[in-house]
Amino acid sequence: IPWGDVATAFASTGIPNIEVSIPLPWAAAVVLRGFHPVRRIFGVPAVQCWLQALVGRIEGPAREARAASPTWVWGEARDAAGRVAVARLRTANVYDVTAAGVLLAVEHLLDRDGPGGFFTPSRLIGPRCVESLPGSGRIEIEVRGP
Repeated sequence: IPWGDVATAFASTGIPNIEVSIPLPWAAAVVLRGFHPVRRIFGVPAVQCWLQALVGRIEGPAREARAASPTWVWGEARDAAGRVAVARLRTANVYDVTAAGVLLAVEHLLDRDGPGGFFTPSRLIGPRCVESLPGSGRIEIEVRGP
């Protein structure tokens, strides 16, 4: 679960009851549940050393694989009156979105004379900044209800 998304979503919106989840194939969910009972072992210094040595050997997906695996983002908000807003967005692979997003933020900061501090990308650059990233579509919003 992308815990950072929960924290930044609150910082960007002020909405206190945000949930974030990721759809997974059944087999992947079973494997992840299997890690829960043994997660403490990852805190053992020798295990951490071994894992850190492995990290340098692991390569991310090739350009072709990334191009064939876009990311779909879906969000839903409900108000007390029963209105529902649903937002959908297709972006490039998470590796490419992350790299392009960092470059967009750095370029923005280099051209900016505003105050320092903590900002989420949407608070710093604008709520639709993701739409300017390569491979990203437009955020589509549908509102239903009374």
